[in-house]
Amino acid sequence: MKIFLRYLVFFLLCDNSFAQRSPTDIELKSQYCIEVLQDSLKSQKELTEKTGESIFQKQFQQKTEQNLSRLREYLIPRVDGIKIEALILAANRAKKDKENYLSCSPQCKDINTMGNCLATCSERIGNPLARLHSCNEINFLPF
Repeated sequence: MKIFLRYLVFFLLCDNSFAQRSPTDIELKSQYCIEVLQDSLKSQKELTEKTGESIFQKQFQQKTEQNLSRLREYLIPRVDGIKIEALILAANRAKKDKENYLSCSPQCKDINTMGNCLATCSERIGNPLARLHSCNEINFLPF
């Protein structure tokens, strides 16, 4: 009886890591994109404060907010059953991809060739730009 009570107390006091599952690819991508879009939204707001709001910036910001909201609505109800460590790794991957992409900026100073220079640099370092841009369209969500 004592052993049974010990196990019962152990399971009640522990977090539910025994019942947690690994996240699906869609859940990992959702977490990655949440991190990317949160950062993008912050940058967009900072740019708007500095330059004023254009119609394009407003539309882009609204789309980013809608996509971020949709990703959260998809992922948040599932978080309880998922191993959180994997989601943390996905968020960290997004941060690392942005850092790697930004490391290209010092090499690309000519405004006329900047786009091509950044794309070429990104490809050379594992193409974080493609992963970051993949979050602009969230059609990978099932609904």
